[in-house]
Amino acid sequence: SHTEIGNTRLQYKPDKDSIINLEYRFSRNTSDTIDNTIRTFGASTAWRFNPRWRVLAGHQFDVQNDHKLENFFGIQYDSCCWGIRLIARERFDKLDINNNLVFDQAIYLTLELKGLSSIGQQSETRSLLETQIYGYTE
Repeated sequence: SHTEIGNTRLQYKPDKDSIINLEYRFSRNTSDTIDNTIRTFGASTAWRFNPRWRVLAGHQFDVQNDHKLENFFGIQYDSCCWGIRLIARERFDKLDINNNLVFDQAIYLTLELKGLSSIGQQSETRSLLETQIYGYTE
């Protein structure tokens, strides 16, 4: 008699290295006394603006409770032999005892020596980008 889960996404991907997403998600979990409805809006991009440089960004907003869930912004440089990525991230963590929003903040720096190894949080930043930017590829 009603929708439980809904997801709408608009995606623009002119080539394999550039992508823009807009997304709206709806989820309802009702019990006898509590209505746990979640509505979120998201926007994300991984955009190569020249052969070496790429910008990475995302924003998730909780429409139901009127606050941001997550923001991140980064820049990435790639050459034939090495690459570097810097990402700043802010993510909603919890409400404190006074009902103030508490955010977890982090900065990720990864240096990759192609064909050898990487220094930094390569798996964590890759996971962030793959889950927050639908269709993201290295």
